[in-house]
Amino acid sequence: MRGQPLSDVWTDIPISLGKENLGYPTQKPEALLERILNIASNTTDLVLDPFCGCGTTLAVAKRLGRKFMVFISRVACDVMK
Repeated sequence: MRGQPLSDVWTDIPISLGKENLGYPTQKPEALLERILNIASNTTDLVLDPFCGCGTTLAVAKRLGRKFMVFISRVACDVMK
């Protein structure tokens, strides 16, 4: 095992603020999604978000060079616009 073990509480990740906060009730901070995708996937992997709300996962996946697939609702499309 290399490096420090991960803590089960990531207090270093702030809540979504400013332009990042779209007001979607279940929105997660981009920093949290970035950490999860870096840990759980490689750049050649496909990221699936079957419960896409405001598009945070797909935005982070795209920024990290991952391919992505999402299922979205009409409400989510309006929020992402």
